[in-house]
Amino acid sequence: MNEKRIPLKAFFEELEGRLDTCSADDLRSILRNMARAVPPDGRRRFLAQLEPGGEPEKAIAEALRQDDLLSDIDDLAAEIQNRMESAEEWEEEYGCHDRWNDEDSLGPYEEFLEPIAALFDRTAGVFDSGNLELSVKAYRRLLQLLGKQDDYGRGVGAEDLEAEELAEACARYLRAAYETTPIARRPGVIFEEMASIPRLTSNENQKLTDLIEITDRSLPDRHRFLQDWIKFLRKKESSTADRWLREAVRLSGGTEAMETLAREEGRKHPLAYVDWLASMNEEGRSRDVVAGAQEALSVLSDGLPVRAAIADELSAAAERLKDHSLLREARWQAFFAKPGLRRLVDLAATIASDAERKEYMLRAAGHLEKCLKSQARRSVSFGREFDTDPREQPAWTSESVLAHAWLLAGEWDQAWTLAKKEPVLGWSNPDTVQSLVVPAVLLASSGREPNIPANVKDLWESALERSAGWMTEVKGLELNALYEQAFADTGLSNAQMEKLLKWCRSVAEKHAEAIVRGKHRRSYGKAALLAAAVAETLNRREQEAEATKLIEKLRNQFPRHRAFQDELRAAESRMR
Repeated sequence: MNEKRIPLKAFFEELEGRLDTCSADDLRSILRNMARAVPPDGRRRFLAQLEPGGEPEKAIAEALRQDDLLSDIDDLAAEIQNRMESAEEWEEEYGCHDRWNDEDSLGPYEEFLEPIAALFDRTAGVFDSGNLELSVKAYRRLLQLLGKQDDYGRGVGAEDLEAEELAEACARYLRAAYETTPIARRPGVIFEEMASIPRLTSNENQKLTDLIEITDRSLPDRHRFLQDWIKFLRKKESSTADRWLREAVRLSGGTEAMETLAREEGRKHPLAYVDWLASMNEEGRSRDVVAGAQEALSVLSDGLPVRAAIADELSAAAERLKDHSLLREARWQAFFAKPGLRRLVDLAATIASDAERKEYMLRAAGHLEKCLKSQARRSVSFGREFDTDPREQPAWTSESVLAHAWLLAGEWDQAWTLAKKEPVLGWSNPDTVQSLVVPAVLLASSGREPNIPANVKDLWESALERSAGWMTEVKGLELNALYEQAFADTGLSNAQMEKLLKWCRSVAEKHAEAIVRGKHRRSYGKAALLAAAVAETLNRREQEAEATKLIEKLRNQFPRHRAFQDELRAAESRMR
């Protein structure tokens, strides 16, 4: 299953194409090379295969075995059903062991994976050969087979097949269903069939374009169907129907039709604005995007999350126009609609002066505080959220983003207030405030490039990577560039710095104690790194005695914990 399969019909067509380009001598050379690789016990069989066959089309038809396709699928389904009926016996004998074996998640159904894939391959050949009636029946049975599970949740599922090949199979199935359905019934049938695909395959992005582009044959009755499809979808109330409606409008009339939908029905279908603006951006119509985005933002209410996607399109146009003021305002609109770290970083990146950065970061922090309060009161309907386009879902932000805003604004006491209420454990969580603020204090207290102490630098870089996390699409380097500007002059008095540093030392001691006493061995290095970073900072502030006292206290507190002692010595060796 690692090598991408070539559909059977495509395989024979490629074979015929290669044979057409070969001379008799070429073929002799190829056969001789193949013969050299034949094992001794396979030589007679190899020679027996060198008999002339029939026409290429006949060979393809024989390979596809169209007359037997449905019965072969049914036979395999019966075998799988029989295996499912004995699932309890298999579970009792092998199940406990199998739960620990990630490579054998299919359990007793692993042997069916290749036969199912082969049947999908044959059905693709049937489709390509033009037998749509048979292919739609075969695909329907195969897709239903993927949804079968025994009482223990086992079976061959969609996730066990190659994603690209399964997506193509779904597209062929829908195209066959389209062409074998009377024109008057097509909208209803295609809607039901497209809606069934996610339930069978977990593919949430099925679209009409898939069935149009799966073959080079033009879509029969395309114009009439699109008009009927649009009328049908206007009567449906769901995120999926909205997505298919916007796609159909684009297919039927391009950017002009998308503009009409947005301007006439944008309040009901706000993502139509996004599609329209994105299309104009692709066409390079930046000034039209600016006008359209400003119109959309004036029409849609402030509370709609989709405004962020509209502002993103406005940002793209502003960048191309090199309009810095417009870009900053667009990014503020995007952050206001869906506040998060990615959008906060994008906003901060447009700001050059300290005064302007402080102004926008204070505005951002105030908005985040309101969002966090509202978020705490909000109840989520998971079914509804699941059926909603991500661009229309409200953002879920965190106090960590708020801490970034406070730090970038130079409001250290506000960031400290957030951090000091947190427990000393849990720093692996990207939403933890303390794991960001402590390194920030140490960095601000001990100096900046190129003379940042080694442990402080490692702690800071780790904090930024952790805070960025994998969901934000932000990189630690991006954050570091912003903080280099913000920390150029922290504005902290010596008394404020000492207060924060005293707190950091307390956190380091408690952090180490909680980790070592709790025997969190994988975190010993983190505890040692934090302690050494605090000690480095104390040294930089000419408090060498306090630095030595901290390291000695931890060393004497846990004399029998060799692993921690080793980590502490390693961190101490990097101090300078």
